[in-house]
Amino acid sequence: MGVVSLTAVTCLLFLLTSLGHMKQHSPADDDFAEFNTDLDEEEFDNIPVPQPKPPVSDSEKADEKKANSYSDFDEDSVVEEAEVDPALEFLANDDEFEGFDEKQQAKPGQKPNLVFTDVPQHLRTRWDGFYLEFLMLIGLISYALNFFYGRQKNQKLAYSWLESVRDVLDKNFAVVGDDGQGKEPTSGVLMKESEHIFSLWCTGRQGCQGMMIDLKLVKRQDIISLMSRLMKPQSDVIEVSVTLDDDMEPLIFAAGTKKQISKAVKNLQDLGSFCDAKKSCERFKCPQLMYVSELGETAELIFDSELQKFMQLYPDLLEYLHISDQYSGSKPDEAAGQSTPVPAPEINRVLQARFAVPGFGKCQPEDLQNMLPCLKLVIFLIDKLKRVKLSKDGRAKAEKNRLKMEEQLSKLLHAQRQENMQAKRDERVKAEKERIMNEVDPEKQRKLEDAQLRKEKRRTQSKMKSMVVRMR
Repeated sequence: MGVVSLTAVTCLLFLLTSLGHMKQHSPADDDFAEFNTDLDEEEFDNIPVPQPKPPVSDSEKADEKKANSYSDFDEDSVVEEAEVDPALEFLANDDEFEGFDEKQQAKPGQKPNLVFTDVPQHLRTRWDGFYLEFLMLIGLISYALNFFYGRQKNQKLAYSWLESVRDVLDKNFAVVGDDGQGKEPTSGVLMKESEHIFSLWCTGRQGCQGMMIDLKLVKRQDIISLMSRLMKPQSDVIEVSVTLDDDMEPLIFAAGTKKQISKAVKNLQDLGSFCDAKKSCERFKCPQLMYVSELGETAELIFDSELQKFMQLYPDLLEYLHISDQYSGSKPDEAAGQSTPVPAPEINRVLQARFAVPGFGKCQPEDLQNMLPCLKLVIFLIDKLKRVKLSKDGRAKAEKNRLKMEEQLSKLLHAQRQENMQAKRDERVKAEKERIMNEVDPEKQRKLEDAQLRKEKRRTQSKMKSMVVRMR
């Protein structure tokens, strides 16, 4: 009983103490008092509901972040000014940014006003902007097509000409068309020197050692040459060069058009040295030609009835005819002869002829086939030169002219040798003087000078003795 009474008294005291604390604590001091208010249903309906915020753009977020970063600084804090690089001082000067308006800066969230500049017409990729490339491409294609067409046409003309003259050449020469590549002679080979030059070698006939026929066609494969021929027409040419035997008479003769004769006399050594002035062929019934000759009787012997008949039938075919027993090629170059000695020229006996194909470069295979009489004329002249005999006076004059030319040539070669020897002697003297000047020892230099003076004195004395002997 005692224990129960004590427990009841203790619980009663605890309750009384709790009530006293509740009376002393006011609602204002309670931090959660506002949440303990009981609201009616009507008052609960009148509570305003917060609205969702509109979406914030990226530019506004950046501006808000920037503003918050500025607000993080304490108002009482002091920011020390950073030192400005002198090279960047112009950025703080407003005068450097003329025409820049701060009002024109884009506001946050506002799209910039972009202005697109029109691209110029010449910078746009259009087909008409590549006209130069198109012209170049057309030119290359035209050149290639003309090359293959012109090459094929020249080959066709050359082989058609060979077929037309093959029978005549086989009857007059033992070997026709030898290329000289093998030990045994071949036949029927038309050598191709270039796309427009073809050669045919013939040998095995009395009166000559061989005959070379050069078929020089116009450059049909070259489009530039094709355009130049529109202003200056050219003809296909057949050139014949025959090496004659050594038993021919000493004669020099040339005939042809005025242009060809003037060019030959100017460039060839034999015509310029032996022949007289140019003369007309009117008395031989060939007014379109001119000739030069060493002897007066030579023209009478060459322009016989057969040659006159050929010129009357084909007046425009023969351009040039040259017969010489002293043919040595072109004249030596005077400038080259002064620096290097000119060797004695090789003398040959030749018959040269040049024939122009009619049509001025527009010939057909039939035109080349009609050139057969020209080849027959050359064969006739080969046989004729074997039978030609000069008069006694004419032969003596011709031999005298050749002896005189040999003396002049020997004197010229001797003078050139003397000049070369003198040039070498001067070089040796100059080198000796330079060696004396470069000598360091004065005594040795004086001895060298005395030796050189004695050598020059002996040379002058020997020259004086030779002059005295010649005078005696």
